[in-house]
Amino acid sequence: WETYLTTMVEKKERQEIKRKIRRAEGGDDRVTWYTVTGDGAKDRDLAEGRDLVAEVDAFMTMMSHNPEKAAFLTPAMRDQMRAIALELGKAGWLRLAFLEVNGEKAAAYLLFDYANRLWIYNSALDPRYNALSPGWVLLGYLLLWAIENKRAAFDFLRGDESYKYEWGSVDEPIQRLLVRRRVG
Repeated sequence: WETYLTTMVEKKERQEIKRKIRRAEGGDDRVTWYTVTGDGAKDRDLAEGRDLVAEVDAFMTMMSHNPEKAAFLTPAMRDQMRAIALELGKAGWLRLAFLEVNGEKAAAYLLFDYANRLWIYNSALDPRYNALSPGWVLLGYLLLWAIENKRAAFDFLRGDESYKYEWGSVDEPIQRLLVRRRVG
């Protein structure tokens, strides 16, 4: 963790990350986090007794606090996300992480745990907890988990959101491939 912070993250951001985690852990609020992985992955981080569909629904409810994400979450898209989560869970490729403040969900990440990498697909925040920077705190916990569990990479996927670079992200080329089948 310390090696990652000192080699990948600029000094200012490194201090900010540590400060936000200390503030969340040292305040009057009880801050905890857990991961739901589904049926396929049985590990010490599995949140036993959690219903994956209910957790995915909670994630989408949190996503809907963001107007752009709310527009994306049509009933058909919600059904599709549930179905994808269940299938990825069965395969052992799903990692749905939540940060709770006093037992209330404050931040979440939907990740794929595949090919020895964690791939962040989407995130959700409850704006009531913005003062605690729950997204940053949970991201720190996930990066620490990935390091401790010897994942080869933590991939923020596409998009040039500034927070990705503050955490040390490096652009990777994205290529598109069009395959056409010749008929006849």
